[in-house]
Amino acid sequence: MRSRNFKLALGLLALLAVSLGCTSDLENIGLATAAPTEIIVDSPTQAPALPTDTTAPVPTAEPTAEPNEPDENVLFADDFSNTNSGWDIYEDPENPNGVTKYEADQFKIGVYTSNYFYWANPHGNFEDVAVEVMVQKSSEEDDVMFGLICRHVDVENFYSLVISADGYAAIRKRFEGSELAYLVDWTDSPAVLRGNQLNLLRAECVGDHLSLFVNGQLVIETHDSDLIYGDVGLLGGTFEAEQLEVFFDNFTVYTP
Repeated sequence: MRSRNFKLALGLLALLAVSLGCTSDLENIGLATAAPTEIIVDSPTQAPALPTDTTAPVPTAEPTAEPNEPDENVLFADDFSNTNSGWDIYEDPENPNGVTKYEADQFKIGVYTSNYFYWANPHGNFEDVAVEVMVQKSSEEDDVMFGLICRHVDVENFYSLVISADGYAAIRKRFEGSELAYLVDWTDSPAVLRGNQLNLLRAECVGDHLSLFVNGQLVIETHDSDLIYGDVGLLGGTFEAEQLEVFFDNFTVYTP
């Protein structure tokens, strides 16, 4: 289980691309122009064996809430059936640590090594928003995390609101190239459906109030005023686990 006493994994990882990807929690070493950067995330307790199932998931459980139907409050929506809808795509055979891509009318983030973090953005610009998505992983290991981004200005400035597959939730911030900081540390929540079950996530970034809902229930919230606008996005990352494949669907940005 995670606790507030986890130490950040040390190390410096190679730079990757455009606006998706990662940058070290410990030190920003510059920005590449052709690949996402990579980020070291927290080290968990145990690392299960490598998963073998890498196919797109079939829903195994219904969350307690369904995404809202599009209405006049929708600012942006994507069911990922159009592979030219604008999301960051990354796949490099010479650097097989991760991918972000459209697949089977969903959006896939794959991470194939421990302590990596990849994300993708649709290249919008918003202030106060509520962002919803359906999410389900297909790989075996539960020592992984995935979720939503709001107010993404660049790779050095954004908020992430995430869950782990073993039932925790957290809110983090990167600001002006600093280390990724916890605004809310990993918090156990029974609202998070564990393992490979389907979850509905909703992140609200309104004024200085940041909140994460899972399957219709508020699980964590906090206040921070450093970032007031930016892009939205999707992310996935590993701890000591060596593989994550997670699929997102029905992504919607609303006026809150």
